[in-house]
Amino acid sequence: MNVTKTPEYRSWKGMKARCYNPNDPYFSRYGARGIVVCPRWRDSFPAFLEDMGERPPGFSIDRINLDGDYELGNCRWAGIKEQNRNRSDTFWVTIGSERKSLAEWCDIKGVSYRLVRKRIREMGWSPAQAMAMPNLGVGRRRTSPQWKALAA
Repeated sequence: MNVTKTPEYRSWKGMKARCYNPNDPYFSRYGARGIVVCPRWRDSFPAFLEDMGERPPGFSIDRINLDGDYELGNCRWAGIKEQNRNRSDTFWVTIGSERKSLAEWCDIKGVSYRLVRKRIREMGWSPAQAMAMPNLGVGRRRTSPQWKALAA
C-alpha cells in the first residue's frame, strides 16, 4: 500500500503545512501564532503514526490545548462534534469542579443551548441556575408565583 494515500499521512502533511507553509490557507491560525509540530513528528511520518495510531473513520487530528503544539499528549483523533467543542470561541463553563463546554453541559442536562447561553450572557445567571431552571414558556412573567417558586 502506498503510505502517501492513507488518511494518517494526509493528516500529517496537513498538520505540517498549517504550521510551516505561509501559503497554506490556515497558516495564520497555526504557524503564524507559533504553533509547531514536535521534532519527532515533523521529521518522521512513521513516528507520528506510531504515536497516534490509525485514524478512526470520520475523525481528524485535534489539539487538546489550542495554544499548544502538535505533540504526543496534546493531540488526539477526534470527531466533528468533539472538535467543534474545542475551538477558540468555545463557551466554557465550570459547575462545581467540572469544566466542560456549554454545549456538552446542555447535552448532559437535556436543556436548550440557546436558552441557557442567553440566561448566562444576557441575564447574568450562574451556569448552574441557568441549566436547572426549566423553560417556563412564553407568557409566563418573572413575577408569577410559578417563576418565584422555581427561582427560590
